[in-house]
Amino acid sequence: MRRLAERRPTPEEALEQLWTGRPPRRRLFRLPSPDPPDAPVGWLARRASGDALMGYRPTAFPAAGWLLHAMYEWLPGVDEVVAAPLGPGATFHRTPTGVDLRTLHPGEGWVRLHWAELARRLDVDLSPLTTAEYVSVFTFGHWAWPDSVRAPGEGGLDRAQLARLVDHLASVSPRGLGEPCGAFYCGAWWQHDPDPFAGAAFEGTLGDVLALHDDPATPGPPTNLWPLDHEGWVAYADPDGWGTQVAGSPDLLGRLAADPELELVRIVSRAGARQRPR
Repeated sequence: MRRLAERRPTPEEALEQLWTGRPPRRRLFRLPSPDPPDAPVGWLARRASGDALMGYRPTAFPAAGWLLHAMYEWLPGVDEVVAAPLGPGATFHRTPTGVDLRTLHPGEGWVRLHWAELARRLDVDLSPLTTAEYVSVFTFGHWAWPDSVRAPGEGGLDRAQLARLVDHLASVSPRGLGEPCGAFYCGAWWQHDPDPFAGAAFEGTLGDVLALHDDPATPGPPTNLWPLDHEGWVAYADPDGWGTQVAGSPDLLGRLAADPELELVRIVSRAGARQRPR
């Protein structure tokens, strides 16, 4: 990872130093030099479908699955059966720097509710997710649920889930948390540039990903994560969906499936996969 002193400060960093009189904050990830939109993502663009606007969905990996974004239930109301219209589930909001996708634990009184448990209560079949190209209210197949349930966040895993994913990616990477990796924010969420196809690619290590998530200058969870020195795995957060797709080795998918803090639905086939509603 290039040290900040080895490159010229960006205009934003220079302005920060001018106004505060202090050196700019150290960035754990650095922006690449200006290139065509697909250039900074390297091999990812060759082994994934998509573009800089909506991100890169991995293809042609031995195994893949959806990590379902966390939802929470208000514990005092766990027995409530009052149905409420199911909204889009978006938990992001706009800030002066753009869209903020960060989702955290809602606080005291809220407990994690697994998708499988909610599906059991509502008599919903989750098997269509095994061939789905996206995860949302459309693929969940139910338009109302108890109003004591907080819908999943759109656009990325919550921080606790992201931390678990990073640990598992590190466990199958040669350098562990020191593994050099890329992080990409799709143009739909990276609103520092008027060009929606610009996006933003960063590089650092797996151990830096949570700091990148926490940096207020970013939208939070990246759209894509991938290793720079090999083609062993890819993570893709559907920009407006409730699932993050992880592709890689059967070993990696097995580790994710065995983690009680994560909920994985394995992708078994692309044949007949549902298309995203237009």
